[in-house]
Amino acid sequence: MYPGKIQDILRINALDIAKNWLDKVRHANNLKHCARLSDLDLLDCNLEFYPTLAGWFDGETDRNKLGAFFVKLGKDRFKDGFPVSELVYALLLSQRAVLEYLLSQAPPENSMDLYRSVELTTQVSEFFMLGSFYLTKGFLEDAYLALSKGAGISEELLRGYFTDDFFFKSEG
Repeated sequence: MYPGKIQDILRINALDIAKNWLDKVRHANNLKHCARLSDLDLLDCNLEFYPTLAGWFDGETDRNKLGAFFVKLGKDRFKDGFPVSELVYALLLSQRAVLEYLLSQAPPENSMDLYRSVELTTQVSEFFMLGSFYLTKGFLEDAYLALSKGAGISEELLRGYFTDDFFFKSEG
C-alpha cells in the first residue's frame, strides 16, 4: 500500500505535512493566538510532532515517552500563553493533516489496502488522542501551580476544580 515504511514517510515528508497543517490553521477562525504567530514559528511548533509520531510507528516511542513529550509540550505552551482550547484544536488539525497526507500517498485499491488504511487511521488517532490527553494534563498542571501560587485562590477551591489523581504523577 505504501512505498516505504510509515515512519520514513513521516520523517522525510514532515515539512509537506506541516505546511498542510499550517494552511488549516490559517483558515481556522477560532485559532486567534496561533494567527498572531509567523508561519515559521507555527511550522516549528508543528514539526516537533513528526519524529515522535514516527517513533510511535516503529516502536521507539512508547506510552511513557509519548506522555512525557506531550506533558512537556502542554507546559511549554502554557508558559507561551496559548489557550488550551486552541492547543487541542490545533492538535486535531495536525492529525487531519497527517491522515490526509498518508492516505493521499496510496489510496486503497483493494480490501487489504482498505484494512491497512483503517489500521493506519487507528494508530494515528490513538497517538493524537493520547497526545491531547497528556498535552492537556501538562497544561493544566502548570495552570494549577500558577493559580495556587499567585492568584489568591484557596487550595480548597483549586482542589474542587482539580479533583482526581490526574495531576502530578508520572506519565504513562
